[in-house]
Amino acid sequence: MYDDLFEFDKIDPHSRYKVPEDPSRLRLLEHGATDCDFEAVVAAMKSDQAVVIGRVNSRHADTIVSNIAERFGLQDQLELQATFASILGHRENVGKYFMSVNPRGDYRFVLSHSEGHRGSDIQLAAFYCYENSTDGGITILQNVDDESVQWDSLREVVTKIDLCGTILTPAESALAKATQGVDLESALVEDDEVLRERESPFPGTRLLEVLAKPRKVYSRILGRHVNVYWDNMASTDFDSGHEYLRLLRCCGLLQEPDSGLDISQLDLAYPRQRWNSGVKYEALFKSKITRKLAPGELLIHNNLTWTHSCSNWTPGSGKRKMAAAFA
Repeated sequence: MYDDLFEFDKIDPHSRYKVPEDPSRLRLLEHGATDCDFEAVVAAMKSDQAVVIGRVNSRHADTIVSNIAERFGLQDQLELQATFASILGHRENVGKYFMSVNPRGDYRFVLSHSEGHRGSDIQLAAFYCYENSTDGGITILQNVDDESVQWDSLREVVTKIDLCGTILTPAESALAKATQGVDLESALVEDDEVLRERESPFPGTRLLEVLAKPRKVYSRILGRHVNVYWDNMASTDFDSGHEYLRLLRCCGLLQEPDSGLDISQLDLAYPRQRWNSGVKYEALFKSKITRKLAPGELLIHNNLTWTHSCSNWTPGSGKRKMAAAFA
C-alpha cells in the first residue's frame, strides 16, 4: 500500500504542473462536405502530432479510422480489436469499429496510459465524442519522453509461464495467450519479480504474475522502436494513480465533494495496483494536450507515444458519451 496518502491531500491546487501544455502538438481539422483530408492526418501522425477532426458523424468516424488504419497497415488489427470488444464482454460495439469506453462510478478518473500491453501491439487510438456536457470529462494526452531515465524504474505486470519441461501444443499456446494473457515471447529471467502464482490450466506448468523490465516496441507510424507507458505499467502502479491525482489538482481539473474523497474512491484503476515505481510524471512525459472533446469531434493519436486519460466530473452535472477504436 501507499504509505503517505496524506501528502497528496495537502497538494496546493494552484501549484504548477511542470509537464508543459503544447497546443502545437495538436492538429485541428474539419470534415469537409464529402470527405476528410486523410493526407493531412497521416502527415500529422508521422510527425507525432495528435489530430482532432471536427464535424464528424459516427459513420464518418468509422470511415476515417478505417482509412487511417489501412494507410499504416493496421486494418487487420482494427478489425481484431473491434471483435475483442464483444468477445471479452467488458465493452460494447458501437458502429463497425468503435466500442464503448469502460464504465466508471461517481467521481472516478481514468489515469494516463497507453491502451493494452506489449503483446497486444495496439498502435493507434481513436476517440469519438457523442456528448460531453459534464463539468469535467476532459481528455488529457501526454507525450512520453522516450529517453527518460525513468524507464529503468518502470516495470510491466505480465503473466509468464514456467513450462517445467512441458511442451505446449500450438493450440495450447494460443489458448494461453488469449485466455490467460500469457507473454509467450518472454521466458522467466533473473530480473523478474514474482508477485503471485496463478492456477495453471496446463498440467505440469506454473503461471506466474511478475514485474518485468519493459522493452521497446516498433511503431509503424513513426518507423522506429519506442518506449511505451502501457496500461499494465500505469494501472498497476500506486505512484501512477497519485501522480495523475496531482496533475488534476495542480491544473484545477479535479471534481470532488466538499467532504473530499480518498484516492481509492477516485482512481478507476486502484483495485489493480500492486507496486510502487517511484516514477514522477514530470520526468516521464515531455508535453501534454488538454482538450474537452465536443460532440462530433474525433481524436486520433499514436497509442505508443501518447498516453490518454480523462478527468472526472460531478455526478448529475451532465452526460458524457464516448466511443473508442484501437488498431
